[in-house]
Amino acid sequence: MPFWRIFGKPGPSPHAAWWTDADAAAEAPTPDKIERLRAGMVARTAGADDHERQEEMVDGLEQLLAVVQSDQLPTIPTGHRVIGGDACHLVAPVTLADSPVGGKLFITSARVVFTSGAVNAWPWHRVRTITRSDRDLVVTVTGAGDALHVRCNAYADALIATHLARRLQITK
Repeated sequence: MPFWRIFGKPGPSPHAAWWTDADAAAEAPTPDKIERLRAGMVARTAGADDHERQEEMVDGLEQLLAVVQSDQLPTIPTGHRVIGGDACHLVAPVTLADSPVGGKLFITSARVVFTSGAVNAWPWHRVRTITRSDRDLVVTVTGAGDALHVRCNAYADALIATHLARRLQITK
């Protein structure tokens, strides 16, 4: 009997290698990597939830690839008052991690903005990192106590937000 079964703990995910490859593809997406992931997805009948999550990740990688291959950042027209004169590159519905509190995450030419009743905004020169784990984003800001930890509704939003942050931090 495997050791983890003795204590009633779940064992390693049977699809852990697929997710490791998907996270690697997120760092440098290519059509070939995405196609290999699509071919290696769990069968719909073997695990509907796993299949749907993997399918969503592949779709997110395809959307990320389109952004990566473009010379220009995407621009989203928005009349939201918090954007002001910034160019808006991403609007994503999010929740605070492990909380039902919802809001919106904006990635703009000048800053990262989180709205949820109140508005929190950090200019790019204060944003140290935006890291992704699954659909979660952690925004670490210089001079701020706690990091902002939000959960995106879709892999595409989390993948693209991370990519845009890297590109915008380089140019600032």
